Amino acid sequence: QELYDFYAMMKNSVKPMFLVLPSGRRDMLEYMYEMAVAVAGSREKLEANPFFAIYAEPARALKHGEGLESVLFCSEHRIPITYPPMIFAGANAPVTMAGAVTMCNAATLAGLVIHQLKNPGAPFIYGGGLVSCLDMKHAIWSYGAPEFTVAGAIMAQLSRRYGLSTWSTGGVTDSKTVDEQAAIEGTNSLLMSALGGGNVIHDVGYLESGMAGSLTFLVMMDEAIALVKRILRGYRVDRETLAVDLIAEVGPDGSFLTKP
Repeated sequence: QELYDFYAMMKNSVKPMFLVLPSGRRDMLEYMYEMAVAVAGSREKLEANPFFAIYAEPARALKHGEGLESVLFCSEHRIPITYPPMIFAGANAPVTMAGAVTMCNAATLAGLVIHQLKNPGAPFIYGGGLVSCLDMKHAIWSYGAPEFTVAGAIMAQLSRRYGLSTWSTGGVTDSKTVDEQAAIEGTNSLLMSALGGGNVIHDVGYLESGMAGSLTFLVMMDEAIALVKRILRGYRVDRETLAVDLIAEVGPDGSFLTKP
């Protein structure tokens, strides 16, 4: 099924793709690589301009598993990959967010070291968007908690310090439907990931702590993305935009409605 999905995406979209593969399926990754080479025209052209990347995870926060096969394959063939652990503060990591971020950073850097030892300079995306707290009441990994958004921004800043691209999360919510909660949590997560410096912000349109996707919510978050992009642009501040001469010309009782 994954191969058919990959074929459909390559046939119908020119957007870059992130592929999540079942653990241990190196054979499937090899098939996908050969398909991508055929589309690109050659291995060299694919390496120069890769149009897909791979998502893989360690078996545990501090333990490698079958996902490491993907790391080594992608390093060898220069396919971009991100390799973040799923961190649940209070479950598989310390309940303090500082401790949880420390564990995530250590695991991510361990994957990076192995990746670079295999093939120095191969593209690696720092997986910084998967640290949250365990909702102790419902035993879920919270997508809407403020701790999640702050941790994601911290990880993005660490990534920038290391000079790496960042895998971040945004446009997500714990809500089970498209409502006010979804709008608030989705926009907040987008804004924090963007302000933190995230490069690849994923999972946009996810409801129910990542258990469901919604096209309606995706459209809502597309509008939120436009707002976030405008915030990131900021304002140009120079002699012209300060408009001191214009302020003096109009005076305290004047109107700017007719002024350019």
